[in-house]
Amino acid sequence: MSLSPPYIQHWQKPDTIGRTNVDKRWQDFQNCGVKTYRDGSLDLNVVYPNMTIEQARQRSNKIESCMDNKGYIFIKTKECVDRKNNKLTGLCN
Repeated sequence: MSLSPPYIQHWQKPDTIGRTNVDKRWQDFQNCGVKTYRDGSLDLNVVYPNMTIEQARQRSNKIESCMDNKGYIFIKTKECVDRKNNKLTGLCN
């Protein structure tokens, strides 16, 4: 089994890595255009009705850019998971 926290948990504020305010982060994602939480996987790649695949990709890029602009950083899975001991590191809350 491969450990990986939900996508939303990879987005952290640099000054509170592992302790990022989860409610504020979700609110920021919503303000950036995310509509659905889906257990932390978000709806970044959803092609909504009357939307092309290209438009969905552009929307995803726009949301990620917006989160960057709000001061979040993306922590890679290899930093969130200690593969040697097969457990979460605590950096991605």
